[in-house]
Amino acid sequence: MEQRFKVLLKEIHGILKPLGYRKDGANFRLYGEDGLCRIINFQRNKWNSKDHLEFVINTGSYFEKNTRIEHLKFKEYECALRSRVYPENGEHWWVLEASTDQEALLKSVRSAVLQALEEFEKYPDRESVIDAVLAPD
Repeated sequence: MEQRFKVLLKEIHGILKPLGYRKDGANFRLYGEDGLCRIINFQRNKWNSKDHLEFVINTGSYFEKNTRIEHLKFKEYECALRSRVYPENGEHWWVLEASTDQEALLKSVRSAVLQALEEFEKYPDRESVIDAVLAPD
């Protein structure tokens, strides 16, 4: 399953790379000129086995005090704004098994990644993310 998961990540990289995202394992990071960074993280379930792999997609917007980013390998959990994208079937995890239709899975994950990119557009720059963080609930 791990190999099929890597193939899936490679396909997603094909979507994100032209947008400026850099792949690092199961993380895709975008570094903005204004110091706003984005991450799309594929988090595996800790209970996965060689025959059953589950994962979720986490997203985050990251910035530091200055616009120059020092911590280039920031993690999703270090982000100021974070969210999770769920499968369209209402489940909490995507599942990859021998019987999984790889094309259907890729279509679902591609849709989720595009949804994440749309969410990022709600806060297009560093200042809008800072405003969202400081805004009262």
